[in-house]
Amino acid sequence: MWVALRIISDAVLGAIALGALRLSEARPLRMASMPFIEFIRAPSALVLLFWGSYALPLVPGMPSLSPIAAAILSPIAAAIFVLVLDGAAYGAEIVRAGIEAVHRGQTDVCQALELRKLQSFKGCFATGTLADRARFRQPDAEHGQVDRDPGAGADEPS
Repeated sequence: MWVALRIISDAVLGAIALGALRLSEARPLRMASMPFIEFIRAPSALVLLFWGSYALPLVPGMPSLSPIAAAILSPIAAAIFVLVLDGAAYGAEIVRAGIEAVHRGQTDVCQALELRKLQSFKGCFATGTLADRARFRQPDAEHGQVDRDPGAGADEPS
């Protein structure tokens, strides 16, 4: 149980970090994160697990096969490391797509209020997106449950 919780929590933190790097305004950071994410996402998790168990200990600079180093790079530690990287890479694309899906109007409001990027993310994007989803799923008194498209024009029927 603790292994699954460790993998999930570390993968979420890694996904947020890699997603932020993927959207960075600094071109070197953005360009370095793209191949890293794609390199981890390309092979299946099973291939990565084999690589982490058998090839990772052979990489120069990794701990040798001494008893102390074997405890540091045990099979469970290698599996946790590989699954965290795999989850973080897939999660980074989810984070990136979620941030890019924020409506242009919300971005303009944050710029007009002169909010910093972290303030914009916490104040406008994260809470605003959740509030929008809740508002557009409220039941309609006359017609029952109605899904309204937030991008639909005023003259279009909902």
